[in-house]
This record gives sequence, C-alpha cells and structure tokens, in this order.
Amino acid sequence: MKIVINDSHESEAPTENVSLNNTTRNIDIQHLQTKLPHSVETDEYSEKGFLLQGKSKFFPFWSFIIDLSIVLISNFLMNFIKSGTLSLGIIQLKLFFLYLTVWLFVSFFFDKFQINSYPSYKTGLIFIAKSWLSVFFLTINILVLFEIYNLSHIQFFGICSLHITLELIAFSIYFITIGKKISEQSFLLQKEDIKKGRYFSIRRIIFDFLAFAVSILLINYLKHNTFKLSDQFEGLIIITCGIWFVSGIFTRKFELRDYANIYYKISPFIKSFLIHFSLMAVILFAFRLYLSPRVLLLGSIILLLFFELLAIFIKKFYVLLKGQNGDISSYLEIKDIFKREKPQPITLGTNLKKLLHLETSDYSLENYLEQDAPLYRFIKKNINLSTIDQRMIKVLNTANPFNIQIMENHSSNLFINLHKINDFRYLNRYFIMAHQKIHNRGFFIGQAHTIDTHKVWLNRKFPRFMVKTLYPFDFIYRRVFPKLPKIRRLYFYLTKGKNRIISRTEILGRLCFCGFEIIAWDEMDNRLYFIAQRIQNPSIDKNPSYSPIIKLRRVGLHGKIIYIRKFRTMYPYAEYMQDTVFEKNKLNSNGKFDNDFRITEWGKWFRKLWIDELPQIINFWQGDINLIGVRALSFQYFSLYPDDLKELRTQFKPGLIPPYYVDMPKSFDEIIASEKKYLKLKMENPFTTDVKYFFKAAYNIIFKHARSQ
Repeated sequence: MKIVINDSHESEAPTENVSLNNTTRNIDIQHLQTKLPHSVETDEYSEKGFLLQGKSKFFPFWSFIIDLSIVLISNFLMNFIKSGTLSLGIIQLKLFFLYLTVWLFVSFFFDKFQINSYPSYKTGLIFIAKSWLSVFFLTINILVLFEIYNLSHIQFFGICSLHITLELIAFSIYFITIGKKISEQSFLLQKEDIKKGRYFSIRRIIFDFLAFAVSILLINYLKHNTFKLSDQFEGLIIITCGIWFVSGIFTRKFELRDYANIYYKISPFIKSFLIHFSLMAVILFAFRLYLSPRVLLLGSIILLLFFELLAIFIKKFYVLLKGQNGDISSYLEIKDIFKREKPQPITLGTNLKKLLHLETSDYSLENYLEQDAPLYRFIKKNINLSTIDQRMIKVLNTANPFNIQIMENHSSNLFINLHKINDFRYLNRYFIMAHQKIHNRGFFIGQAHTIDTHKVWLNRKFPRFMVKTLYPFDFIYRRVFPKLPKIRRLYFYLTKGKNRIISRTEILGRLCFCGFEIIAWDEMDNRLYFIAQRIQNPSIDKNPSYSPIIKLRRVGLHGKIIYIRKFRTMYPYAEYMQDTVFEKNKLNSNGKFDNDFRITEWGKWFRKLWIDELPQIINFWQGDINLIGVRALSFQYFSLYPDDLKELRTQFKPGLIPPYYVDMPKSFDEIIASEKKYLKLKMENPFTTDVKYFFKAAYNIIFKHARSQ
C-alpha cells in the first residue's frame, strides 16, 4: 500500500514516510529536482575546479575592497586635479560622504559583490554600468531635491567619470585573469523571460500623455493658483515631455504584454518614472536652473506615476469582479484538461484480480485507519477491499493541491484524502484533479464540514442565545456572499475559498458534475464522509446552478434544448444528482421525488408561494414557452415518458401553467393521461383549449390551493 501523508496544517512538502505497525513504507511521490545546464562537465569536481571555487569564496571581500578603493581614488584624485591638494574642504567632504553612502546602498541593493552577478564579460559590463548609473542618478536626485547647488559641477561629473572608467578597467583585468575560468565553473541558472506577447498600444500612449498633461496642469494650479503655464518654461516642459516619451519607449510601458503577476506589471512604469525623474534632475543640476519650476517638473512626474498605478489597480480590480468565479471550473478549462489527458475507455473497469502480484488492501488499510475505526467500517461496507491491490491505494491528509498534482495520472484505484474539502479554494478543480489520478471505476473518498455539521458545531461551541444572534450573520457571510454574482468574486479573492461552509447536496452534486457516481455518504464525528466512483468524464455544462437565478436545461419545441429561468430552490449543483436521487427515492404520486433532500428550507417556501416560477416570465416574453402548456421537462424526466407522448410533446412549446393544475392527477400514470388529453384537445382547438385550461387552472390554484407538491 502506497501512502502519501501531509499534515493537516497545509505544509508545503509531504512527509517522506509513515510507520505502520513498526513497518516503514516508502512514499509514492515525485520529487522536484533542479536541472543544471547541460554544459556542466564532470571535471567541475576536479582539483582545478576546487581551486577556482576556493578563489571565488573570497570574491565578495576583494570585490568590496577594490570597489571602495576606486571610490576613494576617484574622489581624492579629482579633488587633487581641481584644487591641487588631496585635502577635502567642507563642501567636498559632504559630497564625498553623500557619494560614498549612495554607492554603498546601491551596491548592496544590487548584490554587486556576489560572483553570480557576473556570469559573463558582457553581462558583467552591463551590470556595472547599471549600478554606476543608479549611483549617478540617485546622487543628483538628492542634490536637486535638497537644493545643494554650491559645489563644483566639474568636480562631481569628474568623480563619476573616473569611477566608471576605473571600475571597467578593474573588471576587465579580473575577467581576463581568473574571472572567465570561475564563471565557467559556476552553476548559474538563467532566468526565464516572464514577459510574452508584446503589442505596442497607441491607446496607452494617448492615455499616458493625457495623464501627464493633467499632472502638469494640476501641479501648476496648486503652485500658482492658475492652469495657465508660464511662457518662460515652455522649453523645459517640451524637454520633459520628450524624456517622458523616450523613457516610456525604453522601458516598454506603452506595450500590452502578459506578466506573471501585478509586480511585474507595474515594473515598467516605476522604471520609466525613475529614468524620467533622474534625467530631469540631471538637466536642472547640470545647467544650474535654480530658478526653474523644480516643483512643477518633478511633482508632475510623481503625480503621473500615481495616476498610472491607480489605473493599473482599478483595471485589476475590475477584471477581478468581471472575471470567472474561481470556485467553478469553466467549460473551456474542463475541455482543455481532457484534450491533454491520454484518453482511456470509460465503460471498462480495471480487473485487478488479473494482476500478477495482487496485494489485498484489507489488512493494511485497517491498521492504518485503526484510530478511525468508523471510517474503516464505512469504507469496508461499501467497497470490496479484497479486490484492490494495496499498491494502488494512496492516502493523503492535505489541502495543498500541489501534493495531489505531483501524483501520476491514473495511478490509484483507491484515493483517500483525510483533509476536509472546505479548505480547497477551487473545489471543482480539486475533484477533477482527483478524477485524473484514479483509474476508471476507481474510488475517491473524502470528508467535509457541511451546513448540518456546522450547525451542530455552533450549538456545541456557543450558548443557544448567541447562536440565534450570530447565525443570521454567519449565514449571510458563509452561504449568501459566495453565491451572489459580483460579491462572490470578492469573497473568494479575500478568503481564498478556504473554510467555507458547503451543503451536502452541493458537495455530492459537484462530484457528479466532475465525473463521479456517489456510492455512499454518512456523517461521522461531525463530518460528512463520502465514497465516489469514477465512471465518466466531467460534465461540460456551461451553466451549473450556483447563482440565485438559474437556467435549467429543458426539452423544448421540436426536442431542442431551452434554458428555463427560475429562482434556485435547491442547493447548488443539485441537478447533477437527479439520477442518484431517482435511484434512491423514486417518484411520488405527483411525479416528484419523495423526500428530496436537495430542496432548501426557503426553497420549499418559494415553491409553495410560486415565487420560484416568476423568472419564467422572461422565457415567456422570449418565446421559449407559452402561457399554457405541458411542463418543460429535464432530459431525465423526459426519458421516463412513453415514446408516443414524447413525440406529441415536442410538437408544442412547453407552458408556464401546465394541465396538472386542471386535472390534479394523483400518480405518474395519471399525469401522462392528463397531458395526452390536453395535447390532443390542443391539436383540434388550440386557442379554445388554452383559454379553458387557463381559467380552470386559475380557479384551482386560487380557491382550491392546488400546488405541484
């Protein structure tokens, strides 16, 4: 028996072994391993390789010492060239400490003293240039923002020029001597380009330009109490607009691209801001534009970044609300999963008795579940464990989908997860994932915290008066919010779908939707346990019932599919349990299921007052149904009718008010006779028959309180 165990606290990696009756069993799990580049040869562990690696250990220390020496030489040498002395004055000393501080910050921020930053000569040159530009621009930004103008511009630009020149020379010498050999021996993983699908967007350029123009006008109004710009600074405004455009092109912020997450999405805008801001600071500093509108130019750049980030997050939130509810797998997603999956015959089960080495699972599973004897008895009662090879059993206790995803497809005939399904954000995806891991006719066992068990838990935990006070709020948060079309997306975004309360019917209905047949279910230790068997591929129905107003697939005119709107009176996904309920409960005298547990308490009240039928008025106005006519039937109900009545029914549109309320039949056979009678009369006199049936039905409904249940 292969058992995979993960603790119930959602740890990232499954436990590697589990002891059963002093016998250690290995875990059937695929370990992810980092793949090294193919260019790495076996001689990396040779004596030469070890010597090079030994030298690389001291790289951070010597790199720091050499770079610090270059900074010191640049400052003192430029001061000597400018003043003829190595002694620094007060202004030169301030500049020195500012430059040194910025250099230290940038160097440690970019990991400049790590050998992995220099995988090749070209990459190393680019990296050094980037770090130097960061020091250069950041220093100028500080000088401009704090209005430090009383220093020699020639000396500052000279220090920066000496710094980059000496640094490039030092790196070239290092790389020619030992750097190339060390880089060849380093195992450096290359990062993938996460950005795909680049499209230049004129619309984005226009939007960004308008946002920049508004930023300039707003800052000018706040500064001078007028929107009119001074003619004195027209040249600078044209320059800043030019830099805006160039920085946008350089950072590709005007392109529509696919990004891994929101952080990468905002990265081009922040880079563009830094370049734009720094270049404007350089212009103001280099040309001594002390009287220029510093606040106007730099403030408008900051305000532009604010508008850009605001627009990105608004769009992100809009997509979140507009997008699909993550809890429900889409039609296309399910279809795509089974396109990629290797097809298997659905109707034929795996005959495990024909295996050469059959290991029965009865004894091992009983010992493993000895702490949960009721669960073992429940499994043994409903599954013939003697026919299941224990090597084809997998047991987990995890809410981490990764621990299931790494299992091999069709690798199990009995898959048990002891963690409650309430902590899975994407419940359908979890069931479909389990479906993929199981052989045809294999079994899936799980547990859940349901509405009923939640009520029991509340009554045990809190006094009765508190339960009555808190339950309405608990009901709205846990059961209403996840069902509302817009609010549910925000709910799942905030809660990640964890620890929500789900009805028994919804759980079993989702399992049927995902290709399982319900074998058994039972409540034990205030939890619902279920046994489901894989019998078919998941449904590709686009409209599973989930929202308050649902669309039900029905047989319409000429046998075509129509979607009847109704207020949902059953639990979500209840329609996928119709065959299961029919087998267990059968039909009562009026053609409905006996003791149909799929109907909610408020749903019974809705049906009694006919509230659930009101959305069918939309179908009536759309022409899908008539006011009077036979009831629109599901395909399961329709299959129970005799062939002659099926053919007769499809010649007419279904109706909002069926003949049931005229004849009030007492059995299924009487319902068939009533509908045959109505349809034959309608064929002879359509208008007269409908008028007669309308008034008779209205009389029975109003005065005799006729109801379908």
